[in-house]
Amino acid sequence: MPEFTDKHYRPLPPCVQVRKSNNDGNGLFTVEDIPGGSRLGITHLILDSKLTEEVGSDTIRTPLGGFLNHSDTPNGVLITKGSMRILYTVVPLPKDTEITIYYTIGYQDIIPNYGGPKSWMHT
Repeated sequence: MPEFTDKHYRPLPPCVQVRKSNNDGNGLFTVEDIPGGSRLGITHLILDSKLTEEVGSDTIRTPLGGFLNHSDTPNGVLITKGSMRILYTVVPLPKDTEITIYYTIGYQDIIPNYGGPKSWMHT
């Protein structure tokens, strides 16, 4: 069988995996320490009005966005850039931590330690 390489599609960044959550269902967990301010990837694609009509929704969730759970004290944030919502960490996340967000857009001003995004690179 051919080897799976970095050139192949991965539905999730290599620093996270889906596991059973203490919340309802599954959640997104770190598999290594991740610095605060790290960009983890695209969670949603925002559709234009024509596509919204065809699809029946104004957004499409990616695999990364499909397993995020809500918390009143989130450790992640979604930032909208153009037609994408991108997940960033807002605090350092130790290995085996569930990544959570607050299920409302535009709450950066109430999250402690919210800093500008930094690039995250898996090494």
